Amino acid sequence: MFLRLHERYRDLALSTYSDANPLADREKVEILEESARPVETVRQYLHDNNNYFPELDEAATELYNELTKDRRTLEVAIHQRLEQKHELRIRILPTTAMPSSYRYFDRHRSGIDISELLHPTGRQFQLAFQLIFIEYRELIDGLVADAGMTDESAIGLARVSLANYFAAALLMPYDRFLKACEDTRYDVDLLSHRFGTSFEQTAHRLTTLQKPDARGIPFFFIRIDAAGNVSKRFSAGRFHFSKFGGACPRWNIHRTFEQPGETLTQLVQMPDDTTYVSISKAIARSRGYHGRPSARVAIGLGCDKAYADSLVYFDRMSLSLHEPTPIGVNCYLCDRQNCASRAHAPLNRKLKFDAHARGVSLYEFEPVKAK
Repeated sequence: MFLRLHERYRDLALSTYSDANPLADREKVEILEESARPVETVRQYLHDNNNYFPELDEAATELYNELTKDRRTLEVAIHQRLEQKHELRIRILPTTAMPSSYRYFDRHRSGIDISELLHPTGRQFQLAFQLIFIEYRELIDGLVADAGMTDESAIGLARVSLANYFAAALLMPYDRFLKACEDTRYDVDLLSHRFGTSFEQTAHRLTTLQKPDARGIPFFFIRIDAAGNVSKRFSAGRFHFSKFGGACPRWNIHRTFEQPGETLTQLVQMPDDTTYVSISKAIARSRGYHGRPSARVAIGLGCDKAYADSLVYFDRMSLSLHEPTPIGVNCYLCDRQNCASRAHAPLNRKLKFDAHARGVSLYEFEPVKAK
């Protein structure tokens, strides 16, 4: 509720200015531009469903059992299904032939082209996506239709998002994956090795384990780039994400770019005193080459501190003796005073300036009034 009030205040404060000149303030272009609305519509749709779609999980498990009943590996079975049942030729093409795409379904030539830049886990995911889009389009379209969306861009994005969900559920079937999570104590790297998936695919799948009678830990998930732009976010618990802006600079997810490949841990506390444990890791989403380095993103995954004992990452951290790092949603929505990392003034506070003193932050403001 508090976060929604902040966002409503933001909308009212910016509406007059943005209508007059929607591109003048480039820091707020993500909020103001028309193309951001379908993204927020689909994010809200996923949030409203708690990022759990039982119809897709059930269908994925049935398909997995069918594909692997003769003990073929899932990777081989997907490949053969596309080639034999659907008569599709699968080719791995050089980047010169696919300079701007990772997968292309060529209907006219009955083929699926995959870029050589994709890691094997990425290739497998894209083939699973294509198989699902061919065989289960009606199921996916039915779910999208039930959502009542009217914007064509939102409908298209929702369709792709649900197909991605289905692909992850096929590669990591619900019951098998949840048992493996509990057996490995949610070791994301080990789970990735076991299921042949990437760190990002595995971490994101963890947020979907919301079956009422077989729940996993309610994780939150975030993906950011080196500039701090948030490209994916979801919370299955109480963790707060804003609809706009980046993440708090005090969160060590930003430090992962200095230590690529390493998994960083942290205990963090929000302004409402809720405390969370989180892990973060910088990864390369695809391969690179001379003149075009691989694009790196940082993945953040966390949950309420109460679940820390179930996670392998915090065995060596004495949480009772460890002071949490105070963080906020982002600078625009954070009321913390005297933060040396603050980049922007909060939207709902009156600024004050004292020429005779310089605090750790340029932005000094009136404190929250006690009730």
